[in-house]
Amino acid sequence: MMSFLLKFLILFINIVLCLSWNEVLLSEERKRVISFQKCAVSAGLSACLCIFGKIFQVYAVEQVILVIAAAGIGKYFLSANLKLLVSSTCFCLCIIYLFDTMVWLLLLEFLQLPIVVCAGIWICVKVPFLIWMLVYPGIKRILKEIKPYYNSIWGTPVVGFMGIAFLSFRTFSIEEKSAVFVIWGILLAVLYLRISLAYSHIRYQKEKEYIATIHMQKELLEKNYSALNQAYSVNAKLFHDFHRHLEIMLQMANKSRDTDMAEYIENLSEPLKEIASVIWIGDETVDYIINSRYSRAKEKGIRMEMNIEFPHNTNIRSNDLCTILSNLLDNAIEACERMADVAAPDSPSIFLMIRRIQNILIIKLENSSPQPDYNSSGELNTAKENKTLHGYGLKNIESAVLKYDGVMQTSYEENIYRTIITLSFEGVSMCSK
Repeated sequence: MMSFLLKFLILFINIVLCLSWNEVLLSEERKRVISFQKCAVSAGLSACLCIFGKIFQVYAVEQVILVIAAAGIGKYFLSANLKLLVSSTCFCLCIIYLFDTMVWLLLLEFLQLPIVVCAGIWICVKVPFLIWMLVYPGIKRILKEIKPYYNSIWGTPVVGFMGIAFLSFRTFSIEEKSAVFVIWGILLAVLYLRISLAYSHIRYQKEKEYIATIHMQKELLEKNYSALNQAYSVNAKLFHDFHRHLEIMLQMANKSRDTDMAEYIENLSEPLKEIASVIWIGDETVDYIINSRYSRAKEKGIRMEMNIEFPHNTNIRSNDLCTILSNLLDNAIEACERMADVAAPDSPSIFLMIRRIQNILIIKLENSSPQPDYNSSGELNTAKENKTLHGYGLKNIESAVLKYDGVMQTSYEENIYRTIITLSFEGVSMCSK
């Protein structure tokens, strides 16, 4: 009778824990982990299993019924997949059986305590362990992460449970414990290897999904970039010439003395003056550099004029253009700022011209500047206070110019510093595949 009650207690606790385990791990809703309904169902199932084991004494069939019944009850309480419930139940029972076997083996075989004392110690130890299993967030996090991959690894907990359940039963029925311990070691080693392989498989699947997501994002970005670049080119052509057409229409209206038309065109041109003063040539790098420096020069009260005809589809790299134009314009703005402190008849100004002659690109920049300072080697000294961190702009320009068999020439005359750069380029054909 004592053994029957002890078995009933063990099965009841295990079934209640399996149901609570599945609810905590697989349910998205917050429910009561332990309820009267679960306890009543678990007690009935435990009693049936005890009677079945007493009559037929077939341990393997008893364990199969336990898993199927626990998963079926979980299916009744939860709307989870049955395969997922079986895998989760077997995983939970694997942990319980390993813990029970270790505790009972320690108490009965090594300490040789009476079974009643062993049962009391087992309950006192198992209750905190069960609470830890239900509240520890790491277990739930791990199961949530591998949930999408159950279809490929669900068999591992099932096979592991059958091996652990069989050895747990045979451990106490075989007198020669050394052979049982060897089998335990082999089983645990195989399970560890299988879990490691499953973990590697899951990581591989995650990396594969991540790479697929990156490729999809890249394709979307390329499509969006192509559409944006096409719209950008259309707007570039529009804003490049639209204000000039308005000027011609205004001249024609003035010539025909149509005051209403002239006033209308002037009102229409007013909002476009700011846009007309900004460069839109279709090359993002050149547009950004020139427009940002134009805005900075305007804020500082520096007049800036531009005459640009930039060729498309050349082999001149954007980073080299960025080096050349940004350093030239930054130096020009700084020279104009220093020129404001000098009593000069004219206000500081910058004139930028970019033209092509066949396969040669010419960049000409003229800016107001005080008398430049050269060193003994004929190199231009920086006018910044920190001479250690500055003075490399012209050297970087020269390095970029040499990549295209170019030449940079500078001159100074009547408060005007002039820089002329020539770059040889090759046309790049744009063929649609």
